[in-house]
Amino acid sequence: MVILFLEIFAVSSAILYLILAAKEDIRCWYAALFSSILYMYIMHTAGLIMESFLQIFYIFQEGIFWLEEITSIGKIYILLDLLYGLSLFP
Repeated sequence: MVILFLEIFAVSSAILYLILAAKEDIRCWYAALFSSILYMYIMHTAGLIMESFLQIFYIFQEGIFWLEEITSIGKIYILLDLLYGLSLFP
């Protein structure tokens, strides 16, 4: 029963993320973080370990995009280049 309420909150915060992202509000990342943390717990409780690790990746990704928005300089692409080994700058 508790998991059902957690899942309702997770879906609600994911929908809130979509609405805030459409309005280009920086608070959308908080809603996405809350949703991912809830989904990580739900997936871990259900025994879906790889789905739980996927949520950890989403949390990391949301942190990177949040940092990109608050700096608005684009220096985060250099960090992505170092982390993923992508050649973003020719």
